[in-house]
Amino acid sequence: MSLVLEEGKPGWAAGRFVHASGQPFLAPTDEDADGSVGVPLIFDGARPDIAEVGNRWVTVTGVLRDQRLHVSTLALGGAGSASPAAAEMTGRGDNSARQSRSVEQKAPAEREFQLDRRLPAETLLIERGLLVDAWTEEATGRRIALATDPEPVRDALQPHYPNSIEVVPSRWDLRYLDGIRSQVPDEILLAFGNSVGKIHQLRLAMTLLHLPAAVARRLAGYPADALDVRVLVQPAPGTG
Repeated sequence: MSLVLEEGKPGWAAGRFVHASGQPFLAPTDEDADGSVGVPLIFDGARPDIAEVGNRWVTVTGVLRDQRLHVSTLALGGAGSASPAAAEMTGRGDNSARQSRSVEQKAPAEREFQLDRRLPAETLLIERGLLVDAWTEEATGRRIALATDPEPVRDALQPHYPNSIEVVPSRWDLRYLDGIRSQVPDEILLAFGNSVGKIHQLRLAMTLLHLPAAVARRLAGYPADALDVRVLVQPAPGTG
């Protein structure tokens, strides 16, 4: 089923039912229960018993209007402890509870993208745009350097890691990924960050409230392995 969902169309979402600043919403993960990332909910009729469903995993259906899901049905369960599936992008209202922020995207078998303590030589290479990131593999003890320009990076770091440096050419740099992110309107971009996957390549991780057709067309023009996109509100079954 296509993940494209326009305003005014029926959709569904799953997550933990919580409140933030008086706004009911679905948090896709336990880490998002502070209201920074989630699906704002509007109940046009009677509200559910908060004592009964509050802080429990639920599945809701409704109509997406004004960047909120106007709920028609709510059922307990359906989400478990897992977040909604990611969208593989291949070729081809009250915003108090939904503020955009930069986050670390966590996924199985992936290292979090973070700037931990490093050599001054590595910091200088990052500032010059030659080094994307560097980290030490726990299993092997090797220092992995993800570089946009491998030769000067290897020359600069070899003396510091004479027998344990591995320089991996990066397919894209942070500026390129930032250009992709700029194609997504702020009102649907709930969170974004960068991650390095199993093959030691940088990716842009984004969480979107929903995926309009125009945005899907823009993202389809970029390499699929540069993107990790999670869509929270998806078309209701039978409407995609």
